[in-house]
Amino acid sequence: EDRAKMLAKTNGAMLLLIIVCFFVVWGLKQIKGLVDDGKGKASTGVQFLSFLPAIGVAIINALLSVASRKLGDKEYHETWTEQQFSQALKMSISMIVNTAGVIFFTSAQPK
Repeated sequence: EDRAKMLAKTNGAMLLLIIVCFFVVWGLKQIKGLVDDGKGKASTGVQFLSFLPAIGVAIINALLSVASRKLGDKEYHETWTEQQFSQALKMSISMIVNTAGVIFFTSAQPK
């Protein structure tokens, strides 16, 4: 029972970090869109702003890595291997969703 509660808390915290990343990347894309002049020729500032969403994702991935280790330590596991597996699984899934999913959904343009 306590194990299930702690697992739900840690997975919820990881999900919250991914949701925060979504809004950070979305905001950075909105800022880039406001600065872009729309004439097709990108200035140096707009080119720099194009890197900001990727930098945001990289920073959040680093935070997810640290969070998965810290949160995995708080969970109850019977063996060290089980704990390491839990941390690696959290880290892998969260980074895949953060890298691919967030960029995909912030760049999607419904028709």
